[in-house]
Amino acid sequence: MDFNITTLTLNDVVEGLFIGTLYDVFKLLLALIFLKFLYEKFYMQRKWGGWKIKVLNSADKEFEGTERVLTPSKARAILEDDGEFSIYVKGIVASTNSWLNVDIASKKAKKIELVKRDDIQRVICIDLANNRPPKPSVKFSKKTQEQIDHIESMIRELKEEIHQDT
Repeated sequence: MDFNITTLTLNDVVEGLFIGTLYDVFKLLLALIFLKFLYEKFYMQRKWGGWKIKVLNSADKEFEGTERVLTPSKARAILEDDGEFSIYVKGIVASTNSWLNVDIASKKAKKIELVKRDDIQRVICIDLANNRPPKPSVKFSKKTQEQIDHIESMIRELKEEIHQDT
């Protein structure tokens, strides 16, 4: 059978277009998967990979801080958005049974060196020694203040007991 352009039927044309389109879509999907792999493994890892957050207390030698290694996507999220940074760091600080008295994303936190960011070593350091207690906005009577101080000292003693038991 000789091949001749005039022997092509409409079904042959449609079948050829359909197969060609499917092949092109398949090539496009493979290219997109490969580009996503390159983007995540090389670009994101190079630009955002290797970041760590350290929580420590330079004034308390017995304080066991923590260190978290950030994934490239989490590092990008918290370094580009102060709100994400604040939420994420509060969670890490809370895991050390501590709390923050200053907004971690504020200029004041950087000024009192509560937050130190080293872009070369890719480390964000939270030093709780610089976490100043808030000034009380209410003045209590002497008796009430004594009761508050007593309760706070009992809490400290309980924390020390728990820490010694573990």
